[in-house]
Amino acid sequence: MEITSVLSQIIYGESQMLPVSPEELLESIRAGLAVLIMDPDFLIPIGFARIHPCFKTNEKGESVIAALELGSVYVDPAVRGFGLAKLLIKALVKDLTAQYDQGSVPKVPLFAVVEASNVPSLNLFRGLGGWIEQPLSPEETNNYTEFWIGGVNIFEGWGKPSVIFWYNENNERHC
Repeated sequence: MEITSVLSQIIYGESQMLPVSPEELLESIRAGLAVLIMDPDFLIPIGFARIHPCFKTNEKGESVIAALELGSVYVDPAVRGFGLAKLLIKALVKDLTAQYDQGSVPKVPLFAVVEASNVPSLNLFRGLGGWIEQPLSPEETNNYTEFWIGGVNIFEGWGKPSVIFWYNENNERHC
């Protein structure tokens, strides 16, 4: 778990990302919902992305996945600008599609939240293909503290001006 501790500290230091615990990162990796690239000596994480399930309670009182958020996309500053983030996201979406096909993950909306001032991330998602941009206003999100997807408030505790990107390889938004 040492690597996930290092990665958690790195993510915590990025002001445009929500903090993620080492345990959450490890759980994502074990569930096949994360991609991690290490340096050649396997000491330093140089690239990471994960898909985080958003849970809600259904009518039977069971916890079920309501949506999936692609987030925690990190690339070491020394290797930024070479397309590594795009590679991470494409690999993760490809893995997720295989999990959909196997039935191990339900087909629910896949989205990414990007802080409106994070120009590199906005450009990344705009250039990926298959992602539809939805700018949001403070009025429709209660000052970026409320935005519901599949019965889950994905902006709880967030409060930052943001843009939502919806994944749909056919460029049709579904929520």
